[in-house]
Amino acid sequence: MSREVAALRDLVAQVERGERTPRDAILALPAGTLGPTKLSLDVDPSLPNVYRGVPAGPGVAGGKLVFRPEDAAREASLRNAVLLVVEETFPEDIAAMTASRGIVAVRGGLTGHAAIVSRGLGRPCLCGGSGMSFTEDPATRARALRIELLNGQVLVLREGEIASFDGGTGVFVAGAAPLRSFGAEVDTLLGWATAIAQGAAPEGAAPRALTSFQSTDAPPGEVMERAKKALAA
Repeated sequence: MSREVAALRDLVAQVERGERTPRDAILALPAGTLGPTKLSLDVDPSLPNVYRGVPAGPGVAGGKLVFRPEDAAREASLRNAVLLVVEETFPEDIAAMTASRGIVAVRGGLTGHAAIVSRGLGRPCLCGGSGMSFTEDPATRARALRIELLNGQVLVLREGEIASFDGGTGVFVAGAAPLRSFGAEVDTLLGWATAIAQGAAPEGAAPRALTSFQSTDAPPGEVMERAKKALAA
């Protein structure tokens, strides 16, 4: 159990003992609680439709695939969750990396530019490994991401399609995927935070399961921050 999760459980226990109110517990949450780099996907890595890349930066990211750095900021400005997928990154790509939920470098490793800068930015990162490559349609020149899955099949993803990855385990899947639970106490806190963020009273609010969040959703930490701002207003 991480120290952060243990602290969240202790806050809930204090409320149950009558030492705090739910509002006090939310206000006591440290900044960055349940941010994307502290989450993991609830995906069995042994499933045949899962790809295992090189874990290069912890956390969960999901969104639309973007293959060109110059498109990442534009898509993010439209409030789209973006995954930047490139052969490798360069110093001039910092704006695109900042705008993206996560970065996939088809080439490179733990000491490569993408991995080092992503960790510094607090962005999940995955390096592709030997089973991931780009292909190009000779007629249209459109690029696609070619992935050799564990079951021997080949998955082809095109720009604009949705994918998710866990930079702590190397798991990569097509589409959105659920988050892994941290336990009933964290779900209780999320229930209180959701009620407060929506302008309702937290007392008696139903828990909100962390597993109900998809990788493409706003991180649960954002719900916590919205609740804290609502209480401070």
